[in-house]
Amino acid sequence: MERLKLPGKKINIYMVLLLLIIICGVFVRFYGISSKSFWLDEAVSAHYSSNPISENLKWVISDINPPLYNIILAGWIRIFGISETAIRSLSVIFGSVCILLVYFIGKLMFSRKVGLVSAAMLALSPIQVYFSQEARSYAMFGMLSLISFIYYYKYAVSGSRKNIVPYLISTVLMLYTHNYGILVIVIQNVWFVVKYFDKFRKLKDWIVIQSILFLMYLPWVLVLLYIQIPKVASPGFTLGKPDIILLMYTFKRFAGTSLLLMIYIVIITVYIFKIFYFNSKSSSAEHSGFSLLFMWSVLSVIAAWLFSLTVLPIFQPRYLLFASIPLYILVALGLCKISKKKFIQVVLISCIILLLIFSLVKQSGSPGIRDWRSAGNLVRSQVAQDDIVLLYGSGYGSDIKFPFSYYYATDCFLSSAQQFQRCLKSRNVYVINNVYDLDSIPYLDGISAWFIMRLNLSDMGSRQAVLQHLLVNRQVMLNNTYANINVLYLEKTTE
Repeated sequence: MERLKLPGKKINIYMVLLLLIIICGVFVRFYGISSKSFWLDEAVSAHYSSNPISENLKWVISDINPPLYNIILAGWIRIFGISETAIRSLSVIFGSVCILLVYFIGKLMFSRKVGLVSAAMLALSPIQVYFSQEARSYAMFGMLSLISFIYYYKYAVSGSRKNIVPYLISTVLMLYTHNYGILVIVIQNVWFVVKYFDKFRKLKDWIVIQSILFLMYLPWVLVLLYIQIPKVASPGFTLGKPDIILLMYTFKRFAGTSLLLMIYIVIITVYIFKIFYFNSKSSSAEHSGFSLLFMWSVLSVIAAWLFSLTVLPIFQPRYLLFASIPLYILVALGLCKISKKKFIQVVLISCIILLLIFSLVKQSGSPGIRDWRSAGNLVRSQVAQDDIVLLYGSGYGSDIKFPFSYYYATDCFLSSAQQFQRCLKSRNVYVINNVYDLDSIPYLDGISAWFIMRLNLSDMGSRQAVLQHLLVNRQVMLNNTYANINVLYLEKTTE
């Protein structure tokens, strides 16, 4: 039943359900948005985006990410402020828009039912909710990739030129949001060429479109080639070569749990056998849509993994958030097609929704990556005027000062890039990476010290050397751990 009949009115049941799904999706994205403290990358984004645009752009160019998200975040901060809720709410908006967009692309490729189930799954997806609550570019990247694919698919199927401009705009914005946008372009081009390799005129038009896109992206291509790629290829870059376990973990994150991943694999496999091997009735458009989604969700992840394994180590599951979206559409397609009985469809869909809710509840109760809030608040509430605060930054270098200072010294955090380090030193806050850095700190031997470090570090030897040096004339008076952040208070002993 598509319409619910009331006296004098007709209500589209699909639109009612979609509205309820969007409301639910927005609610779970705002719920507990500030329950976890900023982690390092969020704090870095917040700091530079609160700086003047010129300083923000200098940092972005020297970093490994395109500038668009941070430029938008800078304007957002100037309107709504620097609180965790204010900063993260920008990603909530992007993530919520994805719910509506995935409905549209599911409906465009297959049917309204597939779109609706896809929207429900994305609304409750743990990984989608997680990154919709993070002050980083991933939710925005996912949203723009969806818009790009919508107009891409419309153009590919219909050939209508009215889709070219919105495709170009959304795609170039996507490319200036995250470097993994290049992978989206690769997937789109491979699928288009394979599908239309025998249609010369259509391929010719497509080459023109891609040439225009390349010219629009060219300024950032130069930044990539001469600044960012050499940085990623340098020995000090933190990403190593991925293994097969990380690849499987990526798909598990997409699904939410190992159980859900196995269910998704079974559903998609049954659908493939039913459609392609048992000659079930299905259109060529459905086959084309399935192949595009499979490339978008599965092959893109494998391609990124192989590239990182053999060429350049750039594989990170969170970078591939955009590839989790078509997975939900594939599963929704399988749920709507593997059985004609509506009762079985409703039971299967309900079971998956319940499992997603269970996974989401479990995720909301877990601690953050690192609890810088508790660490910063503890030190701020108990530090004495002459105490020194040492941040052990090995692995992330001086960047460790960003999440700590957000909670410990907000005035320093909000200062310009040039003033930031001087402000921290005026508060007796220093970043050290090894025992030799202690020699540059004035009056260190005569004062008590707070020592803050991340746990699960690989360089245990260097950390122990620093601690042994500090404990020569001090004793541990406090030792607290907050979600992988260890806070020690080392009191100066009397002679």
